[in-house]
Amino acid sequence: MQRVVEAPEEPAAVLGVTFSDIYYYINIGYWSCLLVSVLTGSDVLSQLAHFEVYTAVMCGTSLLFTLYHTVKFAGDLRRHLQLHMVQALHTGPGKRPPPSQCRSILTLPAVRSEARADWRALLRYAWNALFWAGFVCWYAAPPVTSIVDYTGGPGAVMCLFGAALAVAAALQAGMFSFMGSPSVPRRLQTGGVYALLRHPQALGNMMFLIGFSIAGGALWASLVFCLAFAFYIATVVPAEERMLKEAFGDEYTRWSERVPRFAWALVLLLLLEALMLWRYQPWAVPIEVAPPPAGRVA
Repeated sequence: MQRVVEAPEEPAAVLGVTFSDIYYYINIGYWSCLLVSVLTGSDVLSQLAHFEVYTAVMCGTSLLFTLYHTVKFAGDLRRHLQLHMVQALHTGPGKRPPPSQCRSILTLPAVRSEARADWRALLRYAWNALFWAGFVCWYAAPPVTSIVDYTGGPGAVMCLFGAALAVAAALQAGMFSFMGSPSVPRRLQTGGVYALLRHPQALGNMMFLIGFSIAGGALWASLVFCLAFAFYIATVVPAEERMLKEAFGDEYTRWSERVPRFAWALVLLLLLEALMLWRYQPWAVPIEVAPPPAGRVA
C-alpha cells in the first residue's frame, strides 16, 4: 500500500503568514483587477493589470521573504553561539571561545538541524526572487536587438524543445506544474519521457523561458533565468526527490539509479543546436545597417 507523503510545511513569516498565502492573494487581486479593467475600461485598473506590475510585486515579495530568512538564519546562529558558550562550553557570558570551539558548536545536532532548515528556507525564497526577477528584466532591461540574427535560431530551438518536453511530460503524468512546490504523484512515472530523465517538466519549462529570452535578445533575462534554474536544482529538486523516495521506496531508488536528472535532454538539445548551426550558419549572415534618411548628412 502506498504511503501518503505530505509536502514539507512552508516556513512562516511575520504573524504566521506564508509566501503561499501572499502568492494566493496577489493572484486573486491581479486577476480580479484585470477582469474589472476589461469590463469597465478603466485606464487606472488597466495600468495596474499590466503583467510587468504583477511580476514586480511577486519579485519584491520574494525578496522580502529572502531578507527575512537571511536575518533569521544569522540570528539563530548567533543565539546558538551565545547559548552554547555558557551551557556547553562552560565559559563566562562575557568571554569568547576560540575559533576551534566555535566550529564545534556548529556541529552540534540541534544547531545543525535548525541551521539547515533556515538555509533551505533562505535558498527557497532566493529561488523565487530570481525567477520573478527574470521577468522583471524583460521589461526593465531593453533587448539587444543587434544580436537577434545570431541568437534567434538557437533560442527558438531551445524554446520549442523545452515546450515539447514539458508538454510531453505533462500529458504522460496527467498533471502540469510550472515550477511550483514539490508534490508526490499518485503513481511513479518510469516510462516514456521519464525513462530518459527524472525532471522533464522542470527542465522543459526553464528551457522554454531561457530559449524565449535568448531568441528575443533579452540577455539579462536569460542570464537571471539560468541562475534561477541553478537555485531550483539546489533547493526544490532535492526536496522533491526526498519526498518521492519516502513515498515509493525501493521502486524510486532503482529508477533514480539508472535515470539521470537532466543529462539525456541536454545532450539531445546540444545535438539539435549543433545541427541547426551547421545547416544555417547564422554568423555568415551580414548584419544590414539601414541607410540614413534622405537629405540628412551622415
